[in-house]
Formats: sequence, structure tokens, C-alpha cells
Amino acid sequence: MKKTVTVILVSAIILTLSYIAVSAEYGSADDPLISKSYLDSVLVPQLTEVISAKVAEGKETMKAEILKELGGATTGGGSAEYVAVQLFEGQTIRAATGSIEVLLRRGDFTCVDPTGEKITNVTKGGEAGDGGVLTLQNLYLIPRADGRGVRVASSEGWVMVRGGYIVE
Repeated sequence: MKKTVTVILVSAIILTLSYIAVSAEYGSADDPLISKSYLDSVLVPQLTEVISAKVAEGKETMKAEILKELGGATTGGGSAEYVAVQLFEGQTIRAATGSIEVLLRRGDFTCVDPTGEKITNVTKGGEAGDGGVLTLQNLYLIPRADGRGVRVASSEGWVMVRGGYIVE
């Protein structure tokens, strides 16, 4: 009889342990081991998405801080290629550093010239001074970052710019 009870108890323990081992969920909170395929297919894409969102958020924060320091101005360009820039009424585009070329594409524009040194109309070979009306489809050269620029007089305007610029 003692032998039968011992066999039943041992069998019950073995069955209980077998059931626990079979029903355990691998990769769950109770069993934190994960496979490489889970890392590659699930975890890495999730982490990449979170990191990308944080980087984008950081870029926007930094951009807002820079714009705040510049007093609402935006900057761009600096490459050897022309960049299309949309301007709105009252905005002025100026050289950030060095010189810029501005090709007037659409809108009404006037010259901003606080130095009195004028900007050059490369297309026609003339100059424009402060408040002077500028001609569409003409290329203007602003030789230095000394405050000279092009201001939009219409509700909006488009220019093509080559060089580092500031929009105020």
C-alpha cells in the first residue's frame, strides 16, 4: 500500500511539473528570454520609430529656439544650387553670410538698402537702391550680409536663391 501511495504521489508531481513546463509562455513577463528574430522583427523597428520621433521632436524644438533667437527669421541655403523660397507680404530675404543671388519669379518686390550701396541687377546690368521697385525674372546680387535685401510688396512672392540667406 505504501508503495502504491508513493507511486501515485510521484506520478502526480511529475504530471504537475510537466503541465507547468508545457503551458509556460516563452517570451512573456514570466519568461523574459527572447529570440533574435523577435528582436529583428518587432523590437528594433519599435525602437527605431521611437528614436526617430524623439529626434524629430528635438529638431523642431531646436528650430523654434533658433527662430526665437533670430527674432522670427528663418535661414536656409548655403549651397551652390538655387533653392525656391516662398515669401509673404512684408518679409525680406537677406544674405546670412557672404553674398547671395536672388532671382525674382512671382510677386512684387522692392529693394532694402540701409547702407546706401545698392544691389546689382545682373540681368540688365543696373543697380537698385532702397525702396526701388525690382523687376521680375531678373537676377539680383546682394554682395554682403550688411542688411541689403529684397522685400515682398505683394501678398506673396517666390524667389530662387543661391547662397546662405535669412528670411525676416
